[in-house]
Amino acid sequence: MRTLKLFFVLIPLVALISCEKQDDRLSVEKFVRLLKTNKYENTKIPAFTYTDIDKLLEYRDAKNIIRKYPRNDLSSAFHVETELGIYILWAIEAIRIRTITGYAEMFPSLEPLLIPRNQEDFELGYDPLVHQQEAHQKASNAYYTWWTENKVKNLTDVMGIDPLENTKYKWY
Repeated sequence: MRTLKLFFVLIPLVALISCEKQDDRLSVEKFVRLLKTNKYENTKIPAFTYTDIDKLLEYRDAKNIIRKYPRNDLSSAFHVETELGIYILWAIEAIRIRTITGYAEMFPSLEPLLIPRNQEDFELGYDPLVHQQEAHQKASNAYYTWWTENKVKNLTDVMGIDPLENTKYKWY
């Protein structure tokens, strides 16, 4: 009987001690590492929040070409590759849009592709490969400025500001 009592005391104690908090949330660093090595398997952008924006912004200028990343199934276009930095900016845009709409699994646009805001420029044979570097740099600067100048303000107000508003680019 004594052994049975000891059993019922020790098992829960061992279980309690050996339990560690499991955090299923993917870190920004791991997400970036998986993207860089083309090993990201999930079909959704991780559920990052505004607390992850500072860390994501560290990768905004990355030029690594990635080929395996979450895509919006609604898009009829299919771009085989993109630059990591552009994709990271798109992930930040996802945080912004998700915060505004409340939809947790929403892509920010059809593609992680920056196109001219002016429709006429887009229709006149816009070649993203030619303009990609300029678009990436402008968007990188715009997102960095948007966040560093506004993050201390009311979160709802900050997320309501389109970082690309004063650029000639928008998300496709």
